[in-house]
Amino acid sequence: MFVIFFGLLLCWQGGVAGNDELSERYGYFIANNRKQTRIPFQLHSNLIIVPVQINNSDTLHFILDTGVSSVIITDPTAIRRQPLRFTRKVKLTGAGEGGQLMASVAIDNLLMMGHMRATHQNIVVLDDDILRLSEYVGVPIHGIFGYEVFNNFVVTIDFQRRELVLNTPKNYRYRRSHGSRYPIAIQDTKPYTDVMALLEGGKTLPIRVVIDTGAGHALLINRSNGDDIRLPDKVIRAQLGRGLSGVINGNLGRIEKIRLGNFEMDNVVASFPDSASFGLKIAEHAAERNGNLGCEILRRFRVVLPVTIRY
Repeated sequence: MFVIFFGLLLCWQGGVAGNDELSERYGYFIANNRKQTRIPFQLHSNLIIVPVQINNSDTLHFILDTGVSSVIITDPTAIRRQPLRFTRKVKLTGAGEGGQLMASVAIDNLLMMGHMRATHQNIVVLDDDILRLSEYVGVPIHGIFGYEVFNNFVVTIDFQRRELVLNTPKNYRYRRSHGSRYPIAIQDTKPYTDVMALLEGGKTLPIRVVIDTGAGHALLINRSNGDDIRLPDKVIRAQLGRGLSGVINGNLGRIEKIRLGNFEMDNVVASFPDSASFGLKIAEHAAERNGNLGCEILRRFRVVLPVTIRY
């Protein structure tokens, strides 16, 4: 078994808080002064699906996405019985060929995931379930969140056991026996790594990628930011996935070999999105970003993301 730490660690795998605690504490914490909590997850379409409750809701199913800075309710019918305090309307945009999405912001909410608590939180509720993530993933999906979880805890993603382990940063210690450790950089709430390279025709091309647990693909390459990145000779047109602004279209093709830290993988299927779906919408925010590293590759490791601990 192998492990990777990206500021991160990769490992190859071939009780409810009382009302006083909830009212007095702000932000993300583990209830009852615990140092750790374990949360089972489901893996569908290579996406991590976690159980979440908002206020007094039934259990909802959220995609855990490293790069999503807000808590987004994509299916507004899931919380229609909740007495939410809406304060304003917002417009959202992201990857995909659609336009902006309209949403409302609700303030002062409680989120629960296992023994994790997040008090006095704003959530963004889409006006309509236009993304239809339940149809895309194949199981009920009610929302997306993630960055604040990674920003407040050391998060271990154990794909083999289908389990998240959240540790408080001050109680976590890295040991060399845990696995290989690599640096990350946080930009616009997204974790980037520079330890990846494409190997083709005897040439090595380093690339900067986002570590993206909200992506089911292996590797997505943004060619609009790299003249040296060429499309494979044999590709097929495909719908590559869905972003916040809708469908992402492009090409699928095989890359001869990729390197991730000390690990190499052959004949990796990579996604090459059309610029209209991807590149043009992120270019102004991520000029040096060459793509996304998704869960098709990440699931081969045990991944530890101590974003709050800068190695």
